[in-house]
Amino acid sequence: LFTLLAERLMLHTQNITISSYNVLFELLTERMSLDNVKVRREEPESHFRIENSAILKVVATMIRQSKPTAEVLEVKKTFLSDLTILCNNNKDNRRTVLQMSVWQDWLF
Repeated sequence: LFTLLAERLMLHTQNITISSYNVLFELLTERMSLDNVKVRREEPESHFRIENSAILKVVATMIRQSKPTAEVLEVKKTFLSDLTILCNNNKDNRRTVLQMSVWQDWLF
């Protein structure tokens, strides 16, 4: 189901945007905002939890399928930074990522 989400989102654009990433991050952490942020939002707080782990693979798939641009590179940096912060500050988040099927394939 979540792989289909990545495919459907990529039908409408050739690249992942920071706005798309921000929305997917909100789904990942279940911390919704009414703002449509078109720039990098603040770093996640230490108590944020990964609630919908399949969104990680959606983001990684969209980054991998995007054409290399400056914005895609910024999204990639933001994704890796956010994931690092989420995993460094919360052992449940680390466990969630490590328990995902073949996480090494989509992350690296």
